[in-house]
Amino acid sequence: MANFTFLNSPIHVAHHFWKLIVETTDHVIDATLGNGQDALFLAPLCTRGKLTGIDVQEQAISSAQEILKEYYHIEYVLGSHATFPNHLTPETIKLIVYNLGYLPRGDKTIVTQTSSTLESVQNALSLLTPGGMISITCYSGHEEGANEEKALLEFSRRLNPRQWSVSHQQWLNRHRCPSLLLISKCLS
Repeated sequence: MANFTFLNSPIHVAHHFWKLIVETTDHVIDATLGNGQDALFLAPLCTRGKLTGIDVQEQAISSAQEILKEYYHIEYVLGSHATFPNHLTPETIKLIVYNLGYLPRGDKTIVTQTSSTLESVQNALSLLTPGGMISITCYSGHEEGANEEKALLEFSRRLNPRQWSVSHQQWLNRHRCPSLLLISKCLS
């Protein structure tokens, strides 16, 4: 694949936005922790804040803990992204990240599901601070991923434009390339 400076992948674009909005004292959530690669990018951005990593698989938590062992501001939650930990209060989270699909190098039969992802994103809206963002990398190359992306786009289109700014980044000339959905909460 050719190497472009900015439009290389949805993750590169997402990282750009994450760096723009996250400050060192912010609380951010990686709602689909996976092997911890997104958390590894986020951890140095919020060193005086907190990073919460959520995953339904123990293998994912263990893998993430291994690569993030130098960071001490991370809370690991074994559970579904559909429900956030009870101790989180509304309007306290700056960024919530989703990297949908299955655990890389893991069991490909365990994938994020449309119903739990929609429930999670709905719950995430109330957690965001003004100016906060939800970043969702969608993988439509498999059936459940395509359903998930379609449902998320339909859900996002219905958000009040006076409260939410929604953008969908898609690579038009790359077959089965993931897309990036960004939902930003207005400042006032």
